[in-house]
Amino acid sequence: MEETFGSRFKEIIEKRGYTTHQAALRMHLSVPYLNQMEAGAQMPPTKEDIDVLANEITLSARERMLLISLAAAEKEKFAEEGAEQTFGKRLRAYREENGMSTLQLSKKMGITGAIISNMEMDRFYGPVLEKDLYALAKEMGLSEEEKEELLEPLIRRTQPEYEKRKMLPVWVEDYLLDHPEILEKLEEHIRVERRAAREKERDISK
Repeated sequence: MEETFGSRFKEIIEKRGYTTHQAALRMHLSVPYLNQMEAGAQMPPTKEDIDVLANEITLSARERMLLISLAAAEKEKFAEEGAEQTFGKRLRAYREENGMSTLQLSKKMGITGAIISNMEMDRFYGPVLEKDLYALAKEMGLSEEEKEELLEPLIRRTQPEYEKRKMLPVWVEDYLLDHPEILEKLEEHIRVERRAAREKERDISK
């Protein structure tokens, strides 16, 4: 079977006794991103994020170069698929062009790396504030044209779901993103509740 970045990454962290959750915390990335990346559904981390991992769990020079090589090959594969250029994909591309790891950008923004990681997956746990997006663009040194290109997908995107539900305080969202195991349990609880509600509706309609 062809070796992928995800399979080699999982092998390396398990060899050192780390779970995906623990690796995510050390790399300052979100658990959902790493889970999907291991399954081949998300683009591998950038070279800068791999370097963060290399420092955190002491990768050998060979392991580091192998991961960078596999990541580069899979990045080309994702590019060839020609997927829609979402805000998250453009954010990652600009971050990579600026040679910034998720950790470096999150520190400049004063937020957690998990938030940046989730934004690059187009996962938003609350309304996206315009001032935060412009601060993000400023930290990456984007020109006005690049800034408009980055934000354009969000301008097109409607977010009725945020208007319909009560918003959590920012500190609560940050806490949940720093503790993905709690977030995953909440998401599972919501899925169970929604499934039960659908089954109840079907029973009533019979």
